[in-house]
Amino acid sequence: MRNESGQTRGYEYTFRGLAGYWFKYQDLLHGPYGRVTYTKAIVNQFFGSRMIRAEVLLQAPGGPQDWRIDRGVITTIALPNITLREADGTSVTLQVNSTARVQGPPRFYNVTRLKRGLRVVIYHQANLPSDLVQVEGVG
Repeated sequence: MRNESGQTRGYEYTFRGLAGYWFKYQDLLHGPYGRVTYTKAIVNQFFGSRMIRAEVLLQAPGGPQDWRIDRGVITTIALPNITLREADGTSVTLQVNSTARVQGPPRFYNVTRLKRGLRVVIYHQANLPSDLVQVEGVG
């Protein structure tokens, strides 16, 4: 894409994550007007399929928000708690709202349909129950 002065602007990629918020990342080698930008490759490196867990701080109108993203295989479900075994062997127990949105295959339409052995990503604000669970597959 080119702007009014004919400079290459790049392409925008939109990702859905963190409890449904939309994020835009520009795939630019050189940002317009010297602006620092992130390439799609960098975003995929840190938040792609190899991510085990992450903590992300976002600036919101009411102040900073501290988010955790955990990926792993469900080992125990005792709602409202779900225990994951993460790729590095860490076991983490997370609270999940009974009304949390579940994204993935239609047969997992709500939290009560989740089962042991599913590979999931759980998004939650620090010290709060999760409102979003993404099902990635089995084991």
